[in-house]
Amino acid sequence: MASNRTRLGSRGRALLERLVRDRSRERLSPLLELRGEVRDLGGSLNRSTSRADLLEDRLNALDPLLERQPFRPDMTIDQAWNHHSDAPDVFARHHLPACNSCAVRFDETLEEAAAAYGLQIDALITELNTLLTGP
Repeated sequence: MASNRTRLGSRGRALLERLVRDRSRERLSPLLELRGEVRDLGGSLNRSTSRADLLEDRLNALDPLLERQPFRPDMTIDQAWNHHSDAPDVFARHHLPACNSCAVRFDETLEEAAAAYGLQIDALITELNTLLTGP
């Protein structure tokens, strides 16, 4: 009788193991597919980032060769802020240090900002253009 129990126990254990293994595969299969897709996306993201970095390096190398248009009173604050890397310093000297976080920087022109803050637009434009031409 002990041997019957053992045989039934072994069969039952094998059946249970097979059922657990099959059920686990069913349940894990979608997750494994997603994991593969995530890995593929991660690789694509890394390749895209590398390409973007390469393009940025090439643009930075060309930047000194490009002629920049002068600053104009009708430029938006955002355009002027990003037109030259030292423009934020000029803004700060004119007591406008936080223009990059201002909500209206995309709509407000240099001329409007100068009028609103009591600045001389000609002096501001001249100082900004000095960045492009040198003193």
